[in-house]
Amino acid sequence: MTSSFLERIDTLFMNNKYSEVVVFFTENIDKISNQKDKIRTYHFAAKSYYHLGINKEAFDCIQKVINSINEISSTPKEIIEINLDYGKILRRLGQKKKAKKIYQEIIKNYEEYLDDELNAKILHNLANIHLEIGDFDRSKDYYHQALEIDQKTDNLKGQSLSYSGLGSLFFYLGQFEEAIEYYQKSLEFRKKTQDHIGEALILLNIGSSYSNILNQKKADKYLDESLKIFQQYNHDRGIQEVQITRARMNFNLNNYPLVIESLEFLEESEAPILNREQMELVNILIESLIRNEELVRAEKLIERSITPLEKAELEIDSSLYEEYGKLKQLLSLIKFQLDKVEETLQVLEELEEIATNHNDFQSLVVVFFSKANVHYQIDSLDDAMLFAKKAETIAKRIQHSSLPLILDILFRINVRISNFSECIKLLKQLKRISGSDSSTIELAIKSFQIFANEKIKIMSKNSLQEMDRFQLPITILQIIVGGILQQSLKFSEILELKSVTQDLKNNRAGILIPYFLQASFLLDEENSEMDFSNAISENNYVETIYSNVLLKRVSSKELKEIISNWKDQEEFTLHQSLICLDTILYGVLYDLISKENFKLNFLEESITDEYKDIVKIKQELLIKIVDIKKPEDFSYESKTSMGCMVSAIYKNILPKIYEIEGITQEKLKILLVLLSELIIRTLVMLFVR
Repeated sequence: MTSSFLERIDTLFMNNKYSEVVVFFTENIDKISNQKDKIRTYHFAAKSYYHLGINKEAFDCIQKVINSINEISSTPKEIIEINLDYGKILRRLGQKKKAKKIYQEIIKNYEEYLDDELNAKILHNLANIHLEIGDFDRSKDYYHQALEIDQKTDNLKGQSLSYSGLGSLFFYLGQFEEAIEYYQKSLEFRKKTQDHIGEALILLNIGSSYSNILNQKKADKYLDESLKIFQQYNHDRGIQEVQITRARMNFNLNNYPLVIESLEFLEESEAPILNREQMELVNILIESLIRNEELVRAEKLIERSITPLEKAELEIDSSLYEEYGKLKQLLSLIKFQLDKVEETLQVLEELEEIATNHNDFQSLVVVFFSKANVHYQIDSLDDAMLFAKKAETIAKRIQHSSLPLILDILFRINVRISNFSECIKLLKQLKRISGSDSSTIELAIKSFQIFANEKIKIMSKNSLQEMDRFQLPITILQIIVGGILQQSLKFSEILELKSVTQDLKNNRAGILIPYFLQASFLLDEENSEMDFSNAISENNYVETIYSNVLLKRVSSKELKEIISNWKDQEEFTLHQSLICLDTILYGVLYDLISKENFKLNFLEESITDEYKDIVKIKQELLIKIVDIKKPEDFSYESKTSMGCMVSAIYKNILPKIYEIEGITQEKLKILLVLLSELIIRTLVMLFVR
């Protein structure tokens, strides 16, 4: 019985039928009476479990073999082979130091028995260990040494392993094209040696490489070929690995339903998830369920995945801590989306406690940011500010990558409480962090998206008093334009604004009168209630002219004379230049002057170089506004950096204007003038001054 049994199991193993070896072993191991044959059978079973990726059972079997080596009078070569396999299984279980020690002891104790084939195997296994601990140079050196020996001895199987290892090395380095080249060489040798499971593994690796460069067509081709072989040999772990690779690829391609289809087996498994790889996959599945709006299903999966860890009262060891934290973070996100605010904050409290106990400042930043976001969403702005500030302090200290997000929520909180000065500081910080032109444009758009959707409070006199001559108009424009876009502004608020600003020092109230006037036009209100006496002064010369033109108190002749006098002025500030252009616009709209007056060449000579592009953009915008008949007609394109930002902001704000019911052509032009003023002034404040 024993002889025929060993022949049978040996034949199955040599033909890569590892599942059949395992079944045959399980059914017959207790029938073997000869101890040496029994140990040999355990060795076959250990190697088969290893190839099937069933590591615990592989370890149990090889442990029995190791414990019995001395009892069965093994030859030195048999002892070497057993220890090599023992080392491979230990490495698979993460015990790399112990595995390395075993290989070193083989070299030390059995040097005289090591032939080329065994030396190559040791080198290959050492290469694998150094690859997995990130020592890529030494790993590469060991692979090449092993390959050189195997080429000398014409060991095809050894060459296939070395090429495969080199492929994995380049895969780890993110050099996927090079990885594919080595995997293809390994594939040739796997086919020659009829190593079908090995062939499937290499096909899987090639498919995984293509999936990482998002070449879905080629990835699917190799994954399909791999799956076919794994299914032929009932290789469950291999089938699962194909599903996992597809899931990761589809996740990167945002194909969330396909990710869910690939990873559904994780929901069906009754075994607790207690290793990092499985938990990482669970995180991918959960994120896909969330993005596919299957929140309840995601919530159940998280709670099922977390429970075994918490029941075991684990300290969340270093190998699982990060993934566990992600699960809890996702759970807080889901509960918040399901309007379970109290439960959300409870989960975040638990996360804060765990992160504090581990001195995990990275996670504390995320927790505080999440708390700030929750409190912001429920209008608890004091708490939102408190946690956002905590997140900012730690993020700056440890240079956390989420700092832009934290500054963004601080910006939104300050918009809500109308702390404009702080908003400017925050946006300038974001500008320094963002760096690229595209990020700058996104930042500029973001600032306008927020004010267009947030109700901005009227500020106190003291707050306005702190602002300079450039900041003040931006704040008033934000309140007016934001209120009009939200269709929430009332004339009483305009009067209140004027009242709050009328006693500002240095006659700064006068520069705001044109904005109040245009707001009253938009609201169909008579402006007789406004007192314009404080608008008339030497300091507010251009604003006074602008206000008088708006009120139609200036004749065509007078306006032409005023523009002619401007040409003799030696110097214009940017603020004066912008007001001059707005004055000309209304002169054109009221048929007092022609569009030719927009060509104010003297402005280019009288302002500094840094502002010339800005004045040109303002000119171009106002010329377009003159001829517009409906919102859909308006567009602005530019190739300059500042012009690109203006264009991008308009594209994002115009849909809000489309939503305003019954807006007339006249009101549309007034609103676009105010919007152009706000955009230009804000961008100058953020990116030029």
